[in-house]
Amino acid sequence: MESTEPLQHHCDYLLQEDSPYIVAERLTDLALVDDQINRLNDHIRDVHRTRSDFLYHSNQIRSPATTLPIEVLSAIFCHLVDPELRPSEPTTSSHTHLRQSFILSSVSSHWRQAALGTSELWEKIEAEVYEHPRLSGHVISAIQHCASYAHTLNISLSLPYWHFSGLLDTFTSAFFSTEINAKVRRLKVYRVPPQWLYLISQLHVLRSLTLERHFQSQPLEGPEYRGKPITLPASLRSFYLRNVPTHGLPFLDQCQNLVKCEYRPEIEFVAPPGLISFSKPLVFTQLIWLVIPAQNGLRTIDSAKHLQMPSLKYLEIENHGIGKISPHVIIRFCSQASATLVKLKLTGSAFRFSLDDSRSLFRLLPCLRRLYIVNWRDEELLNAVRALTYDEDSNRDIDCLPQLRKLSMSQIRGFETSYPSPPYVHTIMDLLRSRRSREGPIFLIDISGYQLNAMDPELKEEFKSSVEGYQIEVRNSGERVEFLNYGTDDSQEE
Repeated sequence: MESTEPLQHHCDYLLQEDSPYIVAERLTDLALVDDQINRLNDHIRDVHRTRSDFLYHSNQIRSPATTLPIEVLSAIFCHLVDPELRPSEPTTSSHTHLRQSFILSSVSSHWRQAALGTSELWEKIEAEVYEHPRLSGHVISAIQHCASYAHTLNISLSLPYWHFSGLLDTFTSAFFSTEINAKVRRLKVYRVPPQWLYLISQLHVLRSLTLERHFQSQPLEGPEYRGKPITLPASLRSFYLRNVPTHGLPFLDQCQNLVKCEYRPEIEFVAPPGLISFSKPLVFTQLIWLVIPAQNGLRTIDSAKHLQMPSLKYLEIENHGIGKISPHVIIRFCSQASATLVKLKLTGSAFRFSLDDSRSLFRLLPCLRRLYIVNWRDEELLNAVRALTYDEDSNRDIDCLPQLRKLSMSQIRGFETSYPSPPYVHTIMDLLRSRRSREGPIFLIDISGYQLNAMDPELKEEFKSSVEGYQIEVRNSGERVEFLNYGTDDSQEE
């Protein structure tokens, strides 16, 4: 029988009288070990959490989106939302521009910092305002947000016909607040409320103002407006009035620092009620670009004493009204800019220029390079063509617009379905023969209102022989004529 001593040696504590105390001590030690294990597990979890944080931030640091300097990121943002850099893409409209700006500022804190620090993202605002408190409030909130981060604001608003004066007053008060007034550099308003005409002077940095569609021309009757003149800020450089009445606009005399001015009134079928008088002469020393109607606007400016336009280069005169305007008035008006004018556009069926009238006008414009005669009757149009044709009595250094490089002419016709008569074509050919040369700049003529390709074959051949081989380009409604061959692809710029 085997001895039990080894077993007893390892289990002799079972025979000891203090064994209960020994077991209790071992259980205490086990609890301490479990506590240490739990603390180690907690520490391991903390280490894993720290490791995850380090890994996350490490990935962020390695990401190009977060490593790019704010200046570079800002330039990328500008390229993304700039419509001039991507003109063919529909996503570059003003609505999308601002929406993209908000999206870019919501990606991360780094992108938000870059976006809010990029003034160009918040400068362009185009919105249609509805006569609803919540919707109009959203527009004001967006403008206020942009004003906080943009250096200047370019705002275009399409306003409703207001039926609730309280809502209009709220919108007006918020729009003409101090923080917005100090930033608006360009403003375009469709259906401008009449009271806004008295507040635009608060926009002290305004450079460009466009007012479109009809607004009430009479002053408001409220005590705050009674007797108060309509004023414009002295900073204004570009002023556009489109589809507004031809009367009730006594503020052109305040805009003598203008560089560009466009005045296209509503076409009225009654004579204007009266002319606008000015308290002082009109002197436009910086004016370069002018569009004006003959019926009222031309008479208005022409009626001012000592009119000066020493820098005018582009002039467009519209004459659509029923009232007869003497050619001498238009000739006199054009003579004010005769030394600098390079582009002249005469639009409308009411022009009545004889051959002598056309010659008198052209002799005053020695620097004119582009002439547009639009929607004229055939008789007056051919008078202008004959006045441009050199003959044995012409002085090429003075007569017939010696610097002219482009002539664009169109007749009063709804559809270009008819072919020109032989006398009409021969008058054009006489002009081209008198101005053609084999060297030097190209003379371009653009004829609209007739289909040149519909001419008789004999007339086509004669026309072709008058043009081909010379520095002459003929277009028909902007398109090159099919039966003509051109030795060069050059064309005149607009």
